[in-house]
Amino acid sequence: MSDLFVEKVGSGTPVLVMHGGLGLDHSYFRPSLDALSDVAEIIYYDHRGNGRSPAVDNYDDISFETLIDDADALRKSLGYDKIVLYGHSYGGFVAQNYALKYQENLAGLILASTSYNIHYEPAFPDWQTPEAMGAIGRIFGGPFESDEEFAETWRTALPIYWKDIDSELAAQIDANTVYKGGAWNRGFAMLGEFDLKGKLSAINVPTLLMSGKYDFITGRQAHEDMHAEIAGSTLAKFDNSAHFPMHTENEAYLAAIRDFLATL
Repeated sequence: MSDLFVEKVGSGTPVLVMHGGLGLDHSYFRPSLDALSDVAEIIYYDHRGNGRSPAVDNYDDISFETLIDDADALRKSLGYDKIVLYGHSYGGFVAQNYALKYQENLAGLILASTSYNIHYEPAFPDWQTPEAMGAIGRIFGGPFESDEEFAETWRTALPIYWKDIDSELAAQIDANTVYKGGAWNRGFAMLGEFDLKGKLSAINVPTLLMSGKYDFITGRQAHEDMHAEIAGSTLAKFDNSAHFPMHTENEAYLAAIRDFLATL
């Protein structure tokens, strides 16, 4: 798909950023990742049928295969021989699949707040609230009927994902995000076919894993297990963060990425 929404910031090593959700968009990385623009060209984009990319007629046409092929078509259209691929959360699921098919096009791989399958038991934080827990149940309990319903449920659940949430930054991100309930529904359905355990040993490009200690959904053990499978990988740990250490421990997070990029 050649008409995906794309926005580039900075210059240097090209870093293609895959957002999570599905149903969210690239907005939640900003402005926290923008500070890397002095050492890298940060390429934000929205997956097919997500955010500001064109709407799709049928979300059932989206698969991991279409998402990774879209990313490689984007790489080609932007004129890059090799890229560093950064995948966060569900974007990390997509990035792992990309690496297994297209790793000859990778200079490096960053897998952040993600996992190689969804078989880990959630570890809910002690700052959870009944309202947020109810929203989590709704998020994983069945399809959304509208973009607005998904957006409101996500807003209510967000504090479980974000330790010591910065309400002002969260409101700014929320205002910039184009929510797509249909994309969330499709992404959730696709998880039934997602299990890369035992396959990541085929990845032989430099890899950085990034994990927040209090991430209830893609926790530390998931990253330890991926680290064990991917030879030569590096695991950066953020002990005062949950799912969004790029916001809660921004300086250390960016330093880990900078150090990684400097080795490539």
